[in-house]
Amino acid sequence: MDKSDSILVNTGCRSFYSPDSSFGFEVYPKYGAQLNKIVLKANSSSVSILKSFASESDRIADEYFTNILLFPFVNRLEDGIWRYNEQVFQFPINEPSLSNSIHGFIYRQPFEIIENEITEKEVMAAFLIRYSANYDYYPFHFDMLIRYSIKKGREFILEAEIVNTGDTELPFSFGWHPYFDFADSVEDMDIQFPADSFIEVDSRFLPIRYKQANECISQGTRIGNQTFDNCYKLIPGAVRNTSITNKESGLRLTIEQDHTFDHSQIFIPPGRKLIAVEPLTAGLFAVKTGDGLIKLAPQETYNGAITVKLQTL
Repeated sequence: MDKSDSILVNTGCRSFYSPDSSFGFEVYPKYGAQLNKIVLKANSSSVSILKSFASESDRIADEYFTNILLFPFVNRLEDGIWRYNEQVFQFPINEPSLSNSIHGFIYRQPFEIIENEITEKEVMAAFLIRYSANYDYYPFHFDMLIRYSIKKGREFILEAEIVNTGDTELPFSFGWHPYFDFADSVEDMDIQFPADSFIEVDSRFLPIRYKQANECISQGTRIGNQTFDNCYKLIPGAVRNTSITNKESGLRLTIEQDHTFDHSQIFIPPGRKLIAVEPLTAGLFAVKTGDGLIKLAPQETYNGAITVKLQTL
């Protein structure tokens, strides 16, 4: 079976690799086009940069929403309630310990593979879902096209296109929740991104207020024993790049988010081997106050892109 276009047995995971298998990615189409692996080239080597699952049971047991797409809201809804235009939508509680709804529902929806292309220089696959008010807690209509590609073996690109196919306004925020895994420990890494402020949260991880971010984050700081689990608003007008550098291995990852992504969630889970860098189109207040909420008119389209680059030092 050709690795460049295969179904991994018993997982439903589809793989897309270059002819020489030196770069590529793996996706679960029926689970929200969830990425399972990204492999990029670094000089003569290939480096896997994402946390990945070895089996379907591992994916099901995951409690960290690994590598999923976030839609129609990012982060949490208090008690699963979204109030919008004098309507009240009750989303399922999928964080029962805190009585929250978290990260939307697109990660549970099946996508269709509509296009893929594999050459010596590029790997690309596109995934589509057409949603027609499937759930009463989100009674809207949209098409979502997700395109993943790797160019020249070193740049992974996520492109999202969301079209309002209904006759009413479509409200949402969008994001991606990758866990990067390319070192034995994040404590030996440096991180840098243009942090303007971060959102203080309560005991249920619900937003309280924005607070000024530490300037050293924008200048670059060693992670060391620092704890990260914050949503940051990025400096207006700044280049929205986050770099993670491991000088010991001589590798740097740069996550570039276009102008539509003005927030980023940084999270280091227990074990301190992984780091989540989550580009978001809005902060935690989007549903509560409308701050940053995208509202598409009928037939209007949203386009956003995230690029991940691997460099050697």
